[in-house]
Amino acid sequence: MKLKINYDLLDKIRQSKNGAKLYKSEVKAMLNEPVFKFVNFNLLAAYVAGFILDKKIGIILTILGCAGICGGSALITNKVLKNFSKIREEEAVTELQELANRLYNLEVRTTGELLKESKLNDIKHKIVYSDGALKIPKLKQTKEIIVPLTNGYEETILQEHIFGDKDYEISVGELGRKRKTKLIKAKMGV
Repeated sequence: MKLKINYDLLDKIRQSKNGAKLYKSEVKAMLNEPVFKFVNFNLLAAYVAGFILDKKIGIILTILGCAGICGGSALITNKVLKNFSKIREEEAVTELQELANRLYNLEVRTTGELLKESKLNDIKHKIVYSDGALKIPKLKQTKEIIVPLTNGYEETILQEHIFGDKDYEISVGELGRKRKTKLIKAKMGV
């Protein structure tokens, strides 16, 4: 049996420990907030005031105004980014707990806190072909992740992902290892 999820398990573990990284679309959405529009308007107003006054006092006022507004906007941006990272961290912890509950169906007895301690053991890449009349090659990544269990032991789970797809499949098992055999010369006792 395989579980389907829409995120990389190791990325969620990283997010639950360190917070999140910002994506370009999220930065654009954040800059459209009213607070940032207000700051940009004040910067523009200070810049225009410097040109209108066009004297030493106007330039000094412009520099002081820009410095104050830039400092204030830096503090606001820092606070917003910390809150964003904290929210992402909490969401990651919640999703790890939900995954731990779903892993219970695969006989993997773990918790969200224990999932945070999971380790990557091995990664394999393989080219697979799509089903249908037109065989399209795709790259499939398989990660072997060691998950600690509540009883003190460890379980190996596989996370499979086809690049370009949003879905990840999780199952219990290990990567198939190819063993090399080698001839050994035996000493014949005479």
